[in-house]
Amino acid sequence: MANMVQVTIYATNKLSVAGRVIESLYYHGMNHFRPCPKAFYDKELFPDQPWYTWCVEHWGTKWDLYSEYRKLTRDGKQLEAITANSAPFEFMEYLAELYPGIEWVMVTSYEENSFETEDIYVFKK
Repeated sequence: MANMVQVTIYATNKLSVAGRVIESLYYHGMNHFRPCPKAFYDKELFPDQPWYTWCVEHWGTKWDLYSEYRKLTRDGKQLEAITANSAPFEFMEYLAELYPGIEWVMVTSYEENSFETEDIYVFKK
């Protein structure tokens, strides 16, 4: 089983735009904003599973945010979610580039630490 990472994502400014982005992340995940090429999942075309490498390189984690663990809080302006093995740092950098001027915050907590410690990261372009 994968080592789980709990992430909380929110913005500190431009909340109307950021709120719509958070809501899209809640309903559609990271793949909505930065989709992994569908052909990469075809084991006959790509037996070496390039989707895994692509996801790690472009999202920072091997899987999208688990849909069954996504939760909107703070009146829909904050997303709490779970992903596997690593927090989506590369995706957050991409999100900051996609929406310049918005200050994004990601709070992480790792299963290996019993979710007891939190680290806070800020992303802005």
